[in-house]
Amino acid sequence: MTAIAAGMGHSLALKEDGMVVAWGANTYGQCAVPAGLTGVIAIDTRGYHNLALKDDGTVVAWGRNNDGQCNVPAGLSGVIAISAGGAYSLALKSDGTVVAWGVNNDGQCAVPPELGFVSALAAGYYHTLALAQSNAPPVANAGADQEIEGTGPFTTVCLDGSGSSDPDGDELAYEWKDGGNTIIGESACIVIEQGVGAAIYTLTVTDPDGLAVTDTVSVIVRDTTPPEITTPFSLTGYVAYSSGAKIEFIPTPSAVDLVDGPVAVDSDPPSGSIFPIGYSQVTCTAVDAAGNRVTTAFPVHVIYQCSGLEFPGGKAGGKAGGTVALKFRLTGVSAGLTDCAATLAYGTDADGPFTHTGDFRYDGEDDQYICNWKTKGLAPGVYLLQVDLGDDWPYVYQVELR
Repeated sequence: MTAIAAGMGHSLALKEDGMVVAWGANTYGQCAVPAGLTGVIAIDTRGYHNLALKDDGTVVAWGRNNDGQCNVPAGLSGVIAISAGGAYSLALKSDGTVVAWGVNNDGQCAVPPELGFVSALAAGYYHTLALAQSNAPPVANAGADQEIEGTGPFTTVCLDGSGSSDPDGDELAYEWKDGGNTIIGESACIVIEQGVGAAIYTLTVTDPDGLAVTDTVSVIVRDTTPPEITTPFSLTGYVAYSSGAKIEFIPTPSAVDLVDGPVAVDSDPPSGSIFPIGYSQVTCTAVDAAGNRVTTAFPVHVIYQCSGLEFPGGKAGGKAGGTVALKFRLTGVSAGLTDCAATLAYGTDADGPFTHTGDFRYDGEDDQYICNWKTKGLAPGVYLLQVDLGDDWPYVYQVELR
């Protein structure tokens, strides 16, 4: 047993396991301990009813209830002490306020509004005593809960307890602790570094008389910002095989995340792949530890290396109405390829339209591509010849028909 209390004709005992035992007169059910009552840390009785204070700060009452002495006010919580009167009940809350209920024929439940902070109370049969402190406790204010975006592996967080106060105007002492109960600051406002995630910080303010009050603040550092990818602006390679060219990405695509730092980049197709002739696109994706994803792309052009269009006699043109023999050679890594699907078209404006006038064919004897431009019906003047090698990279030449 850890506590006892005597009523009008019955007795109570509190066991160390938080259970209550009652015996004696049971005229009003005062010995009928409520089923399931556990976690009790204090008991009291005076007349024919009982009070029990639980470890969660709530109150349970049973026994005679002719004047409502067992009608615990709805929502009553934060209770730290109880006292049972003749036909009324008292509760002392952690903020120093008193709650009373039951018979009030002699004002025993009329708590004086000027009572102030109460540290102890006692209920008689028809009257009440309260021990009020002249020094009111301070008010702790740890500030509003925060939810902020991460700016790096650790993010700067300001904990602001400047909203704390003391009713007596006393100067307060401040102490901040983290979730591990480690002191992290001793001033009203402190600056700390927090990683991504949630944390609870506790502020304790103490007045010169040693009265201390605490408040907590929740800080959530979130990571919703995706990494930043750096890729080549574009890449160009020369056809080395009939299927295209092997392209290595230089510079290599990379990604950096504010919180995680360097992040792996997945490229599709990957560096070192064989890219087809013409225009292709590489898609790059990076995902940080928080699952934030970013995708970007850059173009790859695979084109032929060639000598450029060659004209008879080295002059860019010919006789209107006649046939102009044109040729070009593949050079560099493209030399020796025999299946370049090159076409020839002409027009008068660089923006088109261009009229198809023939296809180049491979001449294996001289390792060159040739095409005859038939100008029958064309008037003398300046024309534009477009040579398309099938690599989405047309070549345009200005020529003059005389």
